Amino acid sequence: MAIGVITEVDQGTLEQYDQVNEKIAAGPPADGLVFHMAAVKEDGGFRIVEVWESEEQHQRFEQQSVGPAVSEVVGPDTTPSHREIFEVHNLMVAGQG
Repeated sequence: MAIGVITEVDQGTLEQYDQVNEKIAAGPPADGLVFHMAAVKEDGGFRIVEVWESEEQHQRFEQQSVGPAVSEVVGPDTTPSHREIFEVHNLMVAGQG
């Protein structure tokens, strides 16, 4: 079952996001990732929206790739301000049948 994940980081910067993203990109590909986007929040920080093929794949990637990269860039006790995980009912991607 596909899942959607919304992660909000209130205190982070896009520079930190980019540094974490560079470390993640140097590792193995994100097995099960369908879609990823990041955007600045109006009140500061940033928001990440993702779609994964399964919650297990998302959790494994968080533990093996995202967590270590965030710890290295920002610090070991860093956690998102808010995270929401939900079942995806339908996903439409422009240009794909």
